[in-house]
Amino acid sequence: ITVTDTIEDKLVQQSLEVTAFAVRLAGGDADSILLAVPGRNVSVLCESISERYGIDTVALEHEGLYFPNPEIMSEIIKSIVEEYKPETVIFSHTVRNSQTAARLSVHKEACSLTAVETFSEGSDGPVFIRSLFNGKLKESVSPAAGLKILTVLPGAFSSADKSVKSGMNADVTIKKFSFSSEG
Repeated sequence: ITVTDTIEDKLVQQSLEVTAFAVRLAGGDADSILLAVPGRNVSVLCESISERYGIDTVALEHEGLYFPNPEIMSEIIKSIVEEYKPETVIFSHTVRNSQTAARLSVHKEACSLTAVETFSEGSDGPVFIRSLFNGKLKESVSPAAGLKILTVLPGAFSSADKSVKSGMNADVTIKKFSFSSEG
């Protein structure tokens, strides 16, 4: 699952970088990606993304997501994770998303890696690479089995359209989830 960034129901451009990262992590198979798009009314945006990139989308609609809200977002993503049971949930590395990722990793008892720049394939799966001490050191992390929650640094990965597209005529699924803050 890749979670896009939206503000006022508009896609934040760095979301394409995170999507490109997810496609590469999936071995180039965009069909295995589910793009979660949060907002108040994002169904049309989901349709547009699916048509353009051939990636399945799910609209995470809630009044409280017109502007990003880590508390609401983590609760909604938690229910999506329970339904779809992904191996990885990917966010862009922003303050809000780092809060959401941290909350989600605690709720789901998952491995959380922040500020990921890239990855390589290791013998036991992906090895994620991130910088420490303002880039003076590089850390390679191979998470244990189970759910992995990542934040990817903006600018660390190319969002070129060609790396995101899987075909303009792909069969895609657009689901709509509406959540309320009550009960």
